[in-house]
Amino acid sequence: MIEGSNSELHKIKKELDDKSIKLEEAEEIIRKLKNDNSILSEHNKALEVELNSTCKDVKKIFNALQQIDPKYRTELEPYIRLHKLEPFIVSSSINIDALDKIWKVAKLAIKNNELELSETIREYFEYMVKLFNEAKHDEVVTIDNVKEGDYYNVHDYECIDPDKSYGGVINKVYLPGFINNYNHKRIEKSLVD
Repeated sequence: MIEGSNSELHKIKKELDDKSIKLEEAEEIIRKLKNDNSILSEHNKALEVELNSTCKDVKKIFNALQQIDPKYRTELEPYIRLHKLEPFIVSSSINIDALDKIWKVAKLAIKNNELELSETIREYFEYMVKLFNEAKHDEVVTIDNVKEGDYYNVHDYECIDPDKSYGGVINKVYLPGFINNYNHKRIEKSLVD
């Protein structure tokens, strides 16, 4: 009876030892999973920050354009989808015609002496040119690098005041023009004073 009890006790002890080993293995797996989860959570947070910062500029532009005067929205709407962010991005940077339309609306705001609005639309234009070029993997469109102090050139610049004589030095840049690098044609002249 004692031998049977010892054998039974030995068998129970072995089962307990086996279960203890399995428990330790399971605890180690849990520790590794918690560590992996922590690493993935940190990586996810970093990606969210990156995504938010990447989209921050376009969201800011999109939100600003929601507030503009309807006369400017009416000018943009045949070309640009202004109701949702994703179609807005795609339609704004899909082709040179869309970029040109954005530029023309900025010019219209300048001509109407709405300089704050024109600056918002200018930022929008420049951002979409950047996206357009990135999507094409090439610098298809180049924005003029015109600065105050440059000499006026009738071929590259348009004076905001049609009564001013040609020539002289640029005092203010309202809106840079841009060129299609594929065919080397100027799409719009820089609007200056």
